[in-house]
Amino acid sequence: MSNKRTTFNKVWLNDIEFTSWLKAVDNNIHQARCTTCMKTFELSNMGRTAVSSHKRSVQHQKRCSSTTDQHSISSFATVRNASIAQSEISVANVQPLVSVVGSHPSPSSATTNTEDAAKHPSSDFSVVRSSARAQSLNAFVLTDTVTKSEILWAMKIVMNHMSYRSCLDISQLFQTMFPDSEVAQKFTMSKTKAAYSIVHGLAPYFREKLDEEIKKCPLFVACFDEAFNRIAQRGQMDIVIRYWSEDNNQVSTRYLTSVFLGHATAADLQAKFLEGLGGLSLPKLIQVSMDGPSVNWKFLETLQADLHPDAADPQLLDMGSCGLHVIHGAFQTGHKAAGWTINEALRGLYGIFKDSPARRADYIAVTGCSVFPKKFCQVRWLANAEVATRAVEVLPHVKKYMESVKKLPITVTCRNVAKACDDSLMTAKLSFFSSVATMFEPFLRKFQTAEPMAVFLYEEMTNLLRSVLQRIVKKPLLEAAQSNASKLTKIDLQSKDSLLSYKEVEIGVGAQKSLAASKASDREQMEFRMNCMSFLKATALKIIERSPIKYKIVRAISCLSPNTILHSQTIAESRMKDLTQFLYDKNRLSAVAADRCNLQFAALCSRVNNDLKDRFSGYRKSTERLDNFYATVLSRDEEFSELWYTVKLVMILSHGNAVVESGFSVNEDMLVENLLEDSLIGQRQVYDAVNTCGGLLAVVIDKRLLQMQRGARSRYQSSMEVSSIYLLYVSASL
Repeated sequence: MSNKRTTFNKVWLNDIEFTSWLKAVDNNIHQARCTTCMKTFELSNMGRTAVSSHKRSVQHQKRCSSTTDQHSISSFATVRNASIAQSEISVANVQPLVSVVGSHPSPSSATTNTEDAAKHPSSDFSVVRSSARAQSLNAFVLTDTVTKSEILWAMKIVMNHMSYRSCLDISQLFQTMFPDSEVAQKFTMSKTKAAYSIVHGLAPYFREKLDEEIKKCPLFVACFDEAFNRIAQRGQMDIVIRYWSEDNNQVSTRYLTSVFLGHATAADLQAKFLEGLGGLSLPKLIQVSMDGPSVNWKFLETLQADLHPDAADPQLLDMGSCGLHVIHGAFQTGHKAAGWTINEALRGLYGIFKDSPARRADYIAVTGCSVFPKKFCQVRWLANAEVATRAVEVLPHVKKYMESVKKLPITVTCRNVAKACDDSLMTAKLSFFSSVATMFEPFLRKFQTAEPMAVFLYEEMTNLLRSVLQRIVKKPLLEAAQSNASKLTKIDLQSKDSLLSYKEVEIGVGAQKSLAASKASDREQMEFRMNCMSFLKATALKIIERSPIKYKIVRAISCLSPNTILHSQTIAESRMKDLTQFLYDKNRLSAVAADRCNLQFAALCSRVNNDLKDRFSGYRKSTERLDNFYATVLSRDEEFSELWYTVKLVMILSHGNAVVESGFSVNEDMLVENLLEDSLIGQRQVYDAVNTCGGLLAVVIDKRLLQMQRGARSRYQSSMEVSSIYLLYVSASL
C-alpha cells in the first residue's frame, strides 16, 4: 500500500455532500475541518474517502441530528399571513417520511419558493422550520430502518451458519446492487461488526427475553449433556430449559447457554451447571434431565443435597436417566453379549470403498452393481438398521469383488472385510441385527422430540420390553403379566424355566432364511441361535435395570394419557392418586391441593364419558401435542385449577435428552477454527430464539432490540478492555 499523503481538494467544497460542513485547513493541506463537529481530521492517503468516512461516523451523524433538532429564534416569530402559513404546513405534512438522500427541489419549485418568499418575507421562517423538522424525522426513520437491516443480516448469518468473513465487502456489494436504495447506501457490516452484533447485541437481547419469560413461570426443568469441543479443546456442557410458556400456553424447550470444562468430576459438573443457571431461581428447578454415566448420578446426588438440605424443602423429581440412552445402551450390550463383531464388519464394508475411486470402479466392473455399503454410526447403534440391511444386499457382491482382487493393503479395514466375507453366518447375523434394530426404531422416532412425551414413556417402554421378551420368554409367563406391566420386570431371565429352547427363539424371517441357505453345520446353527438368545436376554436385562419404568413417578404420570382415561378410568384415577401423593411427599403440592386435584381428575373422567368423549377418542399423539390437547380441555375452566397446575407440572418433565443432543449438530455446523466460546454461545442463543419465533422474518424487531444493536460496539470494546486487563494481571502473576 502506498504511504503517499493526499492533499485537500477544493472541488470538494462544491460537493453537495460536504458543502454545508467541510472547510479547508489554512496551515495544513493534508487535513480537513468539520464545522459541525468542530474537529480537524487527517486525510492520510485516503483522500475523498477520508471525508466520506468522517461523514458516516457516529459522532458526525449525532451532531447533524442535534443541529437539525435545534430551532432558531426566528422559528418562534409570529407569521403575519396565517392562511399562507397554514397552507405551507399542510403541504409539509403530506411529504413522505423517508426521502431520498441528496434529492433537490426542481428549478421551477425553487423559483416558486423564492417568489413566495419575496411576496411574504415572514413566511420563510415556517418553511425553514417545517423543512428542518421533516429532515430530522426522515433521518430518524432511516436510521431505524438501516439498523433493522443490519439486525436481519446478522440473524441471517447465524441461521445459515455463514462465517463472519462472508461479510467482507458486503456493504459495497449492496450499494452496487441497489444504487437507488438509501438504506443500502448506509448499510455497513464487516466481519468484526457481525461478530459483536451477534455476541454483544442480539444474544444478550434474546437471553434477556428468555430470562423474563422463565421468571414468570413457577417451575422449570434443566437438561444437560456434555460433548468434546474440538476447537476449544475443552468439554462443552449444553444446558436446555423446559418450562410452561404462558404466552403460547404450551411447553417451551429453549437453549439457555453452554459452559466449558477441563476436568469433569461430579464437583466440576455441579459448579459449571450452577454457573450456567446463574440468574434463575433454583427453588423452581424440579428436575434435572441427563444421560446415565456414574459421574452424573453422583452430581445429581450432591446437587440435591446442596440445593435442598432440609427435608421440608421442595425436592427434585427423579425419573432416571434419558430413555433414549438406555435403549441404545441396551442394544449395544446385547451385541456384546452375543460375541459378534458386526460393528467392525459394517465399518469395514463402508471404509474399503470410501475415498477410493479406483476400488469403486473395479467393484462396479467386476460385479455390475453400483450400490455401495452405507456408513456405520458408532455412537447411535440403533440408527444402523438400514446400514445392516444394505450390507445384506451388497455382501455377495463384495465377496465376488474380494475374490477378484489380486492384492489389497494390509489394513484393519481390509482384514475386517475379509473376515466378514469368510463368515458363512454373516448374512444371518446382519439380518438378525437389522431385525432387532428395526423393532426399536418406532420408540426412537416417537421420543426424539421436544414435545411433552413423558406421559407416554411408561406405556411405550413397557411395550418395547414386552416385544423383546416375546422372542425368548415362554408364553404363559407373558400372559400372566398381560394385565400388570410391573410383572414383566420380575420375570427371572436367568432361569431356564422362563426361557424358550434355542430352537424356538424368534430370530426374524430374514435371519431364518439366511440361516437355512447357509452352509453352516448343525453345531454352528445351534451356536448362532444361542448367541441370538444371549443378545435378546442381555438387551432385556439392561432395559429392566436402567429404564425409567422402574420409577414410581413414571408409572404415575401415565394417568394423563388420554387413551388410559378413555378406556381404563379406574387405573387412571388410581395412578393420579399415586402422583399427587408422590408430589406431596416431595413438597411440590400441598395436602389441600393434592386432594382437590384428585377430585377434579375424577370429575374430568366422568366428563370423558359424556361431553368430552369425542375429544378424548379423537386424540392422536402423532398429530396433536399433549400440552395443546389439555390446554383446550382444562385451561379455560376454573373448576380444574389445581388439576391444571399439576398437568402443567407433568408436561414440562423431560422424557430424554434428545433436544440437548440435537444441539451438538448445531454446534458442529457453527464451529470454525477462530470461533471463540462466547461467539458459539451467542450464535446458539440467537439460532434458538429465531427458530422459536418461527423464522427470520417472524422476529419482532422492537425498540429494545434496536437499542441493544446500537450499543453492541461499546459493550464489545468494554469486554475487550476487561480481557486485556485480565491478561495483563495473569502475565504479572506469572
